[in-house]
Amino acid sequence: MKHANDMALASYKVNGVDCYFMYVVAYDGNVPQNAIVKLQYSGTNYWEVGRYYYPGGADSYTVYSGISNMGSEKDAYGNDGFKFLLKVGDVFSTVVIPYGQGNGTTLSKTTNKFVKDAFSIDRNLTNYANYISQGLHYEADKIYVNYWGGSSKPHANVILVYKNIGSGSPPLDKSREIDKGSSSNVKFEIESCGFPKNQNVFWFNTTEGNYNPYENVNGGIYTDSQNIK
Repeated sequence: MKHANDMALASYKVNGVDCYFMYVVAYDGNVPQNAIVKLQYSGTNYWEVGRYYYPGGADSYTVYSGISNMGSEKDAYGNDGFKFLLKVGDVFSTVVIPYGQGNGTTLSKTTNKFVKDAFSIDRNLTNYANYISQGLHYEADKIYVNYWGGSSKPHANVILVYKNIGSGSPPLDKSREIDKGSSSNVKFEIESCGFPKNQNVFWFNTTEGNYNPYENVNGGIYTDSQNIK
């Protein structure tokens, strides 16, 4: 799977038994191998059960940096599945993946079964236009999108909150800067973010360490109790 950019959780019954899954937007560096990887998990064990390849070629949606579960929805053919919000840069799209979707499926923007354009956001009106786009979380018609300052601001991260995403042109609701990095780490990069169900505590995970070579690189999981909903 190589580099995992973001992850969404989902669950449904298989033969009457509750089963739990992670849908990971993964980056391989080789466009045909970039995919949404479906992992089933139980306790601390997990295994791959599906892989859905990104559109390639002239299609611009080749590497997704974020994914969030928007809830259950039928696809264009009446199959039960989950609707996911995806993003590359500041452009968002949706895809419905049926529960039993076959492994190795290639997603496409040319049919109504798969990827559909949704909306985009404009960061030019913020102080973070040059930050690097990372993960996202969707909840109650809002999106929480995290951005990292890059090599010029390696400890700088911001969460931008946009509301009324169903409008097609969501306005900025609020922003929140986060820097919890240790001075011993050159890099403190928030990869993805989210809220547990029915909670206001904000969770995020990080990549931390040094540059060139990437020595002493660590991952961290943090919580922040300040309410940004």
